[in-house]
Amino acid sequence: MLDRHYLRAVFDEDSLSYVPVYAQWIEGEPDVEYYLTAVERDDKTGALEGGLEKRWQDEDGVSHSLFFAFAEYKDEAAFDSDMARIRQEARTAAVQENVDELLSLIDIVKERAVTNGYADDTLYDLEGLFDDGPEDAYTLHDPGDDPRLHHHVEREDECWFFAVAPVVDTERQPLGWGLFAVHLPDLTSGASEADCKNASRASVLLLDPHPDKRDAMMAERGFMVFMETERLEDPSYAFMDDTEVLECAARTVRRDESTSAELWQEYNGQALQDFLNGTTPAVCPREKWQPDAKPLVDRFFEEHPLPIWLEDQVLAALDEQAGVEPDDAEQSPWQSLNLE
Repeated sequence: MLDRHYLRAVFDEDSLSYVPVYAQWIEGEPDVEYYLTAVERDDKTGALEGGLEKRWQDEDGVSHSLFFAFAEYKDEAAFDSDMARIRQEARTAAVQENVDELLSLIDIVKERAVTNGYADDTLYDLEGLFDDGPEDAYTLHDPGDDPRLHHHVEREDECWFFAVAPVVDTERQPLGWGLFAVHLPDLTSGASEADCKNASRASVLLLDPHPDKRDAMMAERGFMVFMETERLEDPSYAFMDDTEVLECAARTVRRDESTSAELWQEYNGQALQDFLNGTTPAVCPREKWQPDAKPLVDRFFEEHPLPIWLEDQVLAALDEQAGVEPDDAEQSPWQSLNLE
């Protein structure tokens, strides 16, 4: 079942309102809608207050509404003219910024409300506008609770995964460990694990170079979180293929010196299997290998010194979490202690 928080509202030309796609239609009317409307002021001057209104019906069929005023107009003609401008401005912003049209309109409404003294600027710090009625992407909430809806998402269905592997230079001398993105161009995201393992060709991108395996494994978790959260939520990434986003994240080659094709290395047949199985290290020219000068944990301990026994305990825990098998010659006797 789709989460209604992520379903957009579509502009209905007949009612001139924005109707969420999950809305139920009762006798030709939606049970939830948002529309720009005007009401007469109480001062009997004939002036109108324009606002955005949310209307809905509860489970008992009772109608409710919330009205958010943001400007004053001398008559209906002035209101209608300004509403046409606002809707057009929202459509333009939605395309340019890749943000849902009603969210773009709500941004405009907020700005008008603050400018005209109907609300203070703390309203800018919140997403949505209304705090009652059915919850959706337009409900008032703290930023970060839900991602903003995108105006358009046009991406290729790509099959890819992360891999951590040793890296050598062209003279077969060790460089360190790399986090790689492996793209299987013949498969889609629904491919089975067996299909991926049996793939005959792949494009491989060195995402992040590291001095040791631990850092590469830790980087893998960070990149995975990014691809599962920010990458999906950020409107600037919404229209980009996953492989394009990964290219932007790659640190190995300066973007002004390489084309997209040069970033990816082609692997076929047995060479691909050897790489994925870890029997053959990846190759990177030494001049293009640009890892951090020191491992992440070393930099952390320099900034936050700990007793040597506690450092060893932390390192052992990180190795275990990352799946790193420490060299027996480098094991510390402190690692065998159980402090609990």
